[in-house]
Amino acid sequence: MKKSRINKTGSPVLVFNPLKRLVAYFHSLTAMASAFGTSNSSIHQACVGQCISSCGLYVRFLAPDIEIEDSDYGNLRLEDYDEMCGVTRTYYPTANMSRKGMKYNKSNKTQKK
Repeated sequence: MKKSRINKTGSPVLVFNPLKRLVAYFHSLTAMASAFGTSNSSIHQACVGQCISSCGLYVRFLAPDIEIEDSDYGNLRLEDYDEMCGVTRTYYPTANMSRKGMKYNKSNKTQKK
């Protein structure tokens, strides 16, 4: 089953996990924003390359000349997709992406006297 643009006004969004594999397809930026509980602008910035990721995931707009098939889920690599689109992007090393956003609370450490 091939995925093609059903909604001609929205821009389909591809979602890649921190291991840089395709894991989801959304018909629009708004659909992804509501599913992840974030703003449209943060996802849009990650899609166009103003920032590297959004919600701990890599996101890209689906190029009009590329079709995604069911066999691509879990197999299509982010680097391969960017190469097909002819763009060069920055990626986090996998270890850094999995720790992105983690904070350590130093106030919980108590010193014994």
